[in-house]
Amino acid sequence: SSRAAAAALASATDNLQAARDAIQRGDLTTARRRFSKIPASQLTTGNVQRTQAELTGLERQRDEMLQTARGCEATGSWLCVRQNARDVLTIDASNAEAQTLVEHAIARSGWLNNNAAATTAAHSAPR
Repeated sequence: SSRAAAAALASATDNLQAARDAIQRGDLTTARRRFSKIPASQLTTGNVQRTQAELTGLERQRDEMLQTARGCEATGSWLCVRQNARDVLTIDASNAEAQTLVEHAIARSGWLNNNAAATTAAHSAPR
């Protein structure tokens, strides 16, 4: 019926906009969840396909950077871990694994201690 078609279109529009908003916020999990609610009948429209391509590309990029960060972690390259995990967080801010990797990298590299010592030295330097 035309009423069902109109409802499907409205649902697709709402979910597409919500997915786009989530991508803009760097929340790929929400973007994927909202995108998955778009009715199959609407998946062939250009706007939907462009958003799907963007989302899939960002997810692939995130996954590759996470894989790199994991590899760096395995070799103890903490700067590499921190950099790649932070890059993940720029496109997927809610990614718990990346957040954990950043925390581990900071703790393992002693970055907090080194930074605190440098800050203390800078503030206590004679003027």
